[in-house]
Amino acid sequence: MKRLLIRLLFVAGLFSSQTALAEDCGFPPADPPPVPEGTRTDRESMDAGVRAVREYSIQMNAYFDCLQLRRDEWFYNMDRDQQARWIEDFNEVVDHLTEIETEMNEQIRAFNNRPT
Repeated sequence: MKRLLIRLLFVAGLFSSQTALAEDCGFPPADPPPVPEGTRTDRESMDAGVRAVREYSIQMNAYFDCLQLRRDEWFYNMDRDQQARWIEDFNEVVDHLTEIETEMNEQIRAFNNRPT
């Protein structure tokens, strides 16, 4: 989790010469919400978990959209190594969001398939 936060902040802060990033895109949500365990939670907790993950996904996707729109402008001032690092970090953060969404979907299925 700490490594993800560092990556998020790297993408958000990039380099000191790229302060427009923080001004234009803001900072990503710091911590993902906890995903409830589908086999052990009640309906209310599951619904709250779904809402929290959905809101987190919306916030992260808005942040990703902003970064994508600004990327070409920032890349102009980066060398190839910096560009590759930016892409690697960006992709890692996107993969992390995908993992959270996948875990939530698995827990929803577990919740829906548990014996009543």
